[in-house]
Amino acid sequence: MQRGNTSNIIIPIVLSTLHKFSSTVFGFLNFFILARILTKFELGVWSIFLFIITAFEVSKGSLIKNAHIRLIINSNQKNYNHVSGSSILVNGVFTIFFILLVLIFGPYFSNWLHLDNQLYELLLYYIPGIMIMVYFSHYEAVQQSFQNFKPGFTVNLIRQGIFFLFLFYHFITNEKVDLLTLVKYITIGNTVSLIVLFYLTKKHLSFHFQYTYKTIREILGYGSYMLGGNIVTQISSNLDQLLLSRFLSADFIGYYGIASRVMYAVDIPMNGVSEAMFPSFTKASAEKDKTQFNTYLEKAIGSLLAMMIPISIILIVFSSTVIQIVAGSSFLDAKMVLQIYVLITIINIFKHQSSNTLLSLGKSRLHFWITIIQFAITIFMMYIGIGYFDYLGPAYARLLIALLSLIVWIFIMKRLTKIKVSNILKYLLNFYPALIKKALGKA
Repeated sequence: MQRGNTSNIIIPIVLSTLHKFSSTVFGFLNFFILARILTKFELGVWSIFLFIITAFEVSKGSLIKNAHIRLIINSNQKNYNHVSGSSILVNGVFTIFFILLVLIFGPYFSNWLHLDNQLYELLLYYIPGIMIMVYFSHYEAVQQSFQNFKPGFTVNLIRQGIFFLFLFYHFITNEKVDLLTLVKYITIGNTVSLIVLFYLTKKHLSFHFQYTYKTIREILGYGSYMLGGNIVTQISSNLDQLLLSRFLSADFIGYYGIASRVMYAVDIPMNGVSEAMFPSFTKASAEKDKTQFNTYLEKAIGSLLAMMIPISIILIVFSSTVIQIVAGSSFLDAKMVLQIYVLITIINIFKHQSSNTLLSLGKSRLHFWITIIQFAITIFMMYIGIGYFDYLGPAYARLLIALLSLIVWIFIMKRLTKIKVSNILKYLLNFYPALIKKALGKA
């Protein structure tokens, strides 16, 4: 099959980064408005609803999308229909399974979090939106399998933009909005973007539904560890909000939502470096001499620390101002949460880069079990933390876990790659002098 220009990886990286940036910006703007038009409790319910539907889509993508792209690229025209049909079948079955979970366990889970039936009602109301996303994610995977990232970026921008415009209307007119109406707005965005994506993708679509059990097994086999790892990661990253709702009140969830929104923006350069360096890590990992590999890793960590430390200092010093801008003066109690999360982000730079390095070395199984162990420890520490420190408990627990995991990851990476912490510090200290020297040399 004829493919796009696979030698040009710049455009996919740029579009992927722009997509993350636009998602962060819209998420920031949406939170800015919602914090002012919803009660703290409603904001908490909405945050958990978004976590559930996002975790579902991300987990489904890790199971299906990467496998679909890999199989399409390595297949011929004869097998194309089998891959396409098998992929959408797995997609549909996975979605139906999720809907059944919502119908069976939704009421119990909603009451377990002390959210009455509000969370369950939101999930029920969003079922049409979930079904729409079956086709949306399939069309997106088809586009990416042909090395075409522009349609995916465009339609995701449309999805996010439609929801924001609805919110902006309520903000400027001071018109109240209930949570079920917000779900309707998301579903409308999904529908419009699906229609646009279908129009952009139809020339690549197969309208002959064919599947094979062999292809289904390949899809499930390729994405199983990634699925498990993503589910655990998604739950772990939102565990503070879930436990606060369970053991204290959903009113406190907004405090952590502020920290999350700010840190998503701060994480953009870290994710960008990881994505840009991943091919280099993978190529260097195949060499017998790991010197170049170690240099890549040490430079990446040192450079990220150099970029992130000044930003973090500014966020810590002006945390009250940041909170007032993001959510208003009624959320100033979140100041300490934000400051702690900024420190955690700095500490986790080594872990983040090392985690990606582990995957580039082909050690996804080790990565999965490390994630599982850390997840179990996180639950225990947060439970203890809430008992001792009230709503600050999850933040203190994450800080302690970040410090402990830093030690563990240093030990693991020294065993696997022989990197030196002293070299990381050298690149950290030399980053700005080298940058200035390079800038003056070009002037």
